[in-house]
Amino acid sequence: MTQSRADRALIAPRLRTAAWGVVGGLGVLVVVGGAVVHHDRAPLHLEVRVQDAIDSHIGNTQAWNHVFGTVIPRVGLVLLLALMTWTLIQRWWRGLLACAAGPIAVALTEHVLKPAVDRKDPGNPELFYPSGHLTGVGAITVLVLVLVVPRFGRPGVRWSVVALCVVAAGMALLATIAGHGHGPLDSLAGLPTGIAIALAWVLLLDLVFDDVARRRLEAVRSRATAPVSR
Repeated sequence: MTQSRADRALIAPRLRTAAWGVVGGLGVLVVVGGAVVHHDRAPLHLEVRVQDAIDSHIGNTQAWNHVFGTVIPRVGLVLLLALMTWTLIQRWWRGLLACAAGPIAVALTEHVLKPAVDRKDPGNPELFYPSGHLTGVGAITVLVLVLVVPRFGRPGVRWSVVALCVVAAGMALLATIAGHGHGPLDSLAGLPTGIAIALAWVLLLDLVFDDVARRRLEAVRSRATAPVSR
């Protein structure tokens, strides 16, 4: 059965097992990190060293904090709206629903993961692990890689977009740490959290849509082969 342009899969069936493996592996890393800092109220020694190194070599905390607090959320919102508009124009319903991965990932981080880990700074009620900003970055990165990259025919262009996504995610990670938006571990955990949740959402959408399509095809075949009553 061939898929129409509007019903094309998000992830090729041959890649889905590996994709679920990525989801599982990243999920384990996030959980292990959360267990390490569960109820923690002070940065780990390694985090202090990393933070000091970044501060001494990059500096300008105020500028990086602006990137963390303003640029990252706005760019993420623009990209998400652009992807939603693009998939809606194409009437690609899987793609449109896939865009919900961004809000879902951030909501799960803010309302489930952060309260479960309960990592705070002394005297600060805000929860830090994992970073919600970078969860969003990870989720948007997955959406760009899944929705946009396969549409380019030339491998060189595809790899260029992938490289751009990696650089952008790395800059967001650096800005979050250098701007003191989150500590190193909280920041580093945000990206795999967003990637794992978004990828799991995309895979579940493919399962649901493929199951619906298969049931429709079986119904059509059943009606076609049913004996005609006289």
